[in-house]
Amino acid sequence: MRLGQRLYNSIFPPTFELSPLERRLLEGMYPKIDWASVVFNRRLPWFMQYSFAIGVALPNAYNRHLVHVHLRQIDKLLVADRWCILVHEAFHIQQYHDLGSLQNRGWGWGYHRRFMHYYLGWYFQTLWEGYWHKKLSWREAKVQAYRQHPMERTAYWQEGLFRKHLHVFRQRSVEEFFELVPHLVCTHSRIPETPRWPFYGLALVLGLLIALSKPLLDLLLFPIAWLLGGRAPAVPPTTSSNH
Repeated sequence: MRLGQRLYNSIFPPTFELSPLERRLLEGMYPKIDWASVVFNRRLPWFMQYSFAIGVALPNAYNRHLVHVHLRQIDKLLVADRWCILVHEAFHIQQYHDLGSLQNRGWGWGYHRRFMHYYLGWYFQTLWEGYWHKKLSWREAKVQAYRQHPMERTAYWQEGLFRKHLHVFRQRSVEEFFELVPHLVCTHSRIPETPRWPFYGLALVLGLLIALSKPLLDLLLFPIAWLLGGRAPAVPPTTSSNH
């Protein structure tokens, strides 16, 4: 793929449609979510291209309501792994909903939403505790800040519970699956308490800075990508997966 197209796709990651099975799975597992407000992208945004993340749920930078689920190299994932990642990222969408950041109640916009304030605040707090109190190395503290993040721990718990029952999901219809495993239906994500104020305040400032700077950076990168030959695809690529 040409450099310009790679850059364009990093600014505006191509979308994909869930398969009918995946949509029924997520709708059944997270019945309170308005899935029309969630866009699925087959590439991570440009500022996460070199991160370790396989999937991430991020706000739309230009819309007060949309949220994006980004998956890296979805065509190379095993079907079961793709289902598990979708379940994990969809749990974060439930967190957006529970914090009012999917409907975006209040005055937030772009990345300046309550979900981002909670997520970043807890990341900073857990990073501080690991580095200063537990005397971990900076690298170890960053790993702990992710693995011990309270909003990630519950998402991994939901993913692990689904993975434990994958054999049932493969053998049954979605409706029968949730009748057999009703505790997988999630109507509330058990949001943790607010991070301590120094870290929550830092997250508020950073969320505001990202909300202001990302559109400007996209605006600077877009003409470069266009001049190098990057263009929007005529038909958004789709992918499917079967039972």
